[in-house]
Amino acid sequence: MKKITCAELGGGCYISLFAGSVEEAAKQGQEHTMQMFKQRDKAHLDAAEKMKTLMSSLRKMDNWMEDRRAYSNNLIAER
Repeated sequence: MKKITCAELGGGCYISLFAGSVEEAAKQGQEHTMQMFKQRDKAHLDAAEKMKTLMSSLRKMDNWMEDRRAYSNNLIAER
């Protein structure tokens, strides 16, 4: 498992997420962000707005995912 933070996935905080792949981490991050969104956390609301803009372009989203995969591949397993 590798550790990546919410912020490293484009989120609004530095909570650690542990996952075997960037896709799994992104899913965890999305669930975390939804919880924070329900709490009306400003940092997460702002981050969600940025991600919404990114997701409006398939090319930009694909590039972002490839960047996150490359970043994740270079992380050292934590557990």
